[in-house]
Amino acid sequence: MRFRFSLLVVAVFVVAAAAPGGPLHGELDTSLFPWVAERVLNGDIPYRDFSLEYPPGALLPLVLPELAGHAHYAAAFVVLEFLVLLASLVLVFVVTRAPARVAVAALALYALGPVLLIRFDPWAALLTLAGTAALVAAQAPLGFALLGVAAATKLYALALLPVGWLYAQSRRALLAFVTAGSVLTVPFVVAGPGGVASSLDRQLGRGLELESLGASILLALDKLGLYGADVGAASGSFDVVGTVPDAMATVQTLLLLAVLALLYVFFARSDRSTPALLVTVAAVVAATVALGKVLSPQFLVWAIVLVVLVPGRAGLLGSSALIAASALTHVLYPGRHEALVNEQALPVWILLGRNLLLVSVAALLVRSVRALPRGAPAAARGSSTGRRAVRSRSSSGAARAG
Repeated sequence: MRFRFSLLVVAVFVVAAAAPGGPLHGELDTSLFPWVAERVLNGDIPYRDFSLEYPPGALLPLVLPELAGHAHYAAAFVVLEFLVLLASLVLVFVVTRAPARVAVAALALYALGPVLLIRFDPWAALLTLAGTAALVAAQAPLGFALLGVAAATKLYALALLPVGWLYAQSRRALLAFVTAGSVLTVPFVVAGPGGVASSLDRQLGRGLELESLGASILLALDKLGLYGADVGAASGSFDVVGTVPDAMATVQTLLLLAVLALLYVFFARSDRSTPALLVTVAAVVAATVALGKVLSPQFLVWAIVLVVLVPGRAGLLGSSALIAASALTHVLYPGRHEALVNEQALPVWILLGRNLLLVSVAALLVRSVRALPRGAPAAARGSSTGRRAVRSRSSSGAARAG
């Protein structure tokens, strides 16, 4: 019955997405992706023959749609990302066995609107979700390999490595992470070391993006007449620029690093059970989204597919807040983005409200990790005893999630 209800939820999601105004009707608003795909299939090597701002793991979701033909690239890209989201919903059911969680995830994803499918973030989110699911199933090497691919696709997945290590404590799994990540990155480092270094510098050296928490605070202060905010184009997006925004970006980065360190400590002191793993993974990603100095609207997908896994009240509250945050994001993008760039009052206040919701989700989950029961960690996840312990804890966590 649960499986059938989950299938019904997925079917409704498909119909809603395909309806006029649904995410499947989103337009790929950049020529960069098909240009990259075309050059790769023509034999050019990224980072050596042309610059690419994304990590090497991003090439797979960027190049695959080109196989449908250059004229059909945009449609193929959207369909690919949609199939990826459907796979994520299936994995949510596999981990939680709770149709209600599948429904909540589908609603939060749908609420994001057209921006949901016009970037490859659903691909990275699926990889982190699949890696987490593999850890829950006591398949640590597979889980770490998937997280390695995720980190080579979007750098935020690196923040999950300490949690995975504390949970599995498997050298074989750690080797799988390094191997998977290296297979995707090392050939490009060898072929174009300068290009890879430039790409990494561009990703890590960005300023305070317009949609980030710090930027929304400064824009709100501007509306109150307490600060004069300036918005400028930078790194393919828009930033709040100036000395104060630069300082704010630094403060946000340091705050994020401090929160991540606390989460690692809290998890290390816990019993490191499967429910503890799920809430800590969600907390790490939610904090990364809420406190990062770059916050593009599609980043919410990273958090949605993981927060919905959190057992109990925290998962339901966090997911509900993400539905609201997604809806507010949809109100802003794409219709009011230009107004936000022009610092008009309404989109500024909507953005601030959205970001405060994201902070509330992160705070809720951090508090949940801090409150985890302490105790000796379960047996090594590679042993039969460990697998039985993990399955037992996973079942109890899923029951509470339902």
